[in-house]
Order: sequence, then structure tokens, then C-alpha cells
Amino acid sequence: MEQLIRLPFSSITGALEYQAQTRPEKNAILYPDPNTNSTEYASLTYKQYKNITDHLAVKISKYLPPSSSSEVTVTCGLLAADDIGHLLSQYALLKLPNVIMFPIAVGNSQAAIEHLLKETKTTLLLTTSRYLPMIQIIQEQQEFQSLKVLLLDSDEFNIEHLLQKKDVECTIVSDVIPVKKKDDEEFDKIVIILHSSGSTAYPKPNYLTNRYFLINTFVYSSINKDFWKEDDAILLWGTL
Repeated sequence: MEQLIRLPFSSITGALEYQAQTRPEKNAILYPDPNTNSTEYASLTYKQYKNITDHLAVKISKYLPPSSSSEVTVTCGLLAADDIGHLLSQYALLKLPNVIMFPIAVGNSQAAIEHLLKETKTTLLLTTSRYLPMIQIIQEQQEFQSLKVLLLDSDEFNIEHLLQKKDVECTIVSDVIPVKKKDDEEFDKIVIILHSSGSTAYPKPNYLTNRYFLINTFVYSSINKDFWKEDDAILLWGTL
């Protein structure tokens, strides 16, 4: 698609990096402020969003094989409520090399989650204490005993603590996340797995590339000129 050639980036995370460089002080995210019992909204600029996801990506990277010694792709699942922590975790995972980010809907049954973890060969799962009892039951099975689980509501990954670092650049991020040049290989890299609803059977995983998401953005923009404007921001309604 000709429009993609003209883009200054070739990935979802590349788009965020570009926005952080070109308009760092513009609001990117509005989310329910936990300090006001979610009665008001707090905001993150593109630069702040980048800083936080950099810090989080570095923390997660400690539990992954070193990228320099392994070219094996790792599927990282994300099972948590749809809140600001969930969104930050998505982008942190997308930043990591050789990682495919796999968000799992919390409405799935235990059997469906087992099926998805097995089908996608998920080796690392980010979740919260709310879903830990179910995951621990799954881990009792032989095929899931090697599954690593990280709790997003633990002290190490506490989102509120990370939000306090929004204006602090992560100085070691370049040691974990290599600078990516724009190329066709990055366009066609599988970065996200989305699963079907599973209304009539087990949900099925769909493997999606950077190209898929960037093309869809152009399609929606061509259909609706108001699809995205320069002063738009992502609005999170709260936990779903």
C-alpha cells in the first residue's frame, strides 16, 4: 500500500515513538484518576506515555530470554481488566523484541483460556491477583507447569508507582529495546494475537502484523475524515 511507504515508521510502537518525538507535550491518554476515586480524569502526554511504557518494558524484559542470545519468538499473554494498567502493559510488551503480545478477554472460561494458552504456546502471562487462583489451577497441568506468571498488581509492577515516573526518562531502555529502522520486515512482523469470541466453540487465535493495523488506520481515515484529528486523545472509560 503506497501510503505505508510514506510513513516515518513501520510499526505500532514506531508510531508512538514518532509522536513522542514530534509532539511530546500533546495529550495522548485520558484515564480515570485513582486519586479521585475515578471521579475525574488524569492525562498522559505522548512523552509521558513513552516514559512509562519504557520503564515497564525494562521490568518485563528481565523475565524473557536475552534478545541477543535467542531469536525465538515469545508469546506473552495479558489477562487483566481493561484499565490504564492494561493499556500500558500492551504497549510495553509491543516494545520488546521477539515478543508477540496476546490480550486475553477476561470473560473467557477457564477451559477457553487453557485452550488459548496451549494454541498460542504462551510462555509468559501478565495478570492480576483477581485471576491468579484460576491460573494456578491451570498450572497444575503438566503442559502448563513452565508457564511464567507476573502479577501486574505486585509491588514490582505497581502501575501507580510507574505513573509517578511519567516525567522520568528510562536511561537503560536502549539496552533492552533496540532502535528499529523502517523496513518491510518490520511491517510484516507478527506482533499481536487477537482471539475470536468463541460463541459456538473455543475461541480461535488470529495472528496480526504491523501492516494489518497501519493499513486499517488508513482505511478508516479514508472512510471518515474525522476518524482521527491532531488534538484527539485516547479516552479510557474505566475498568470493563
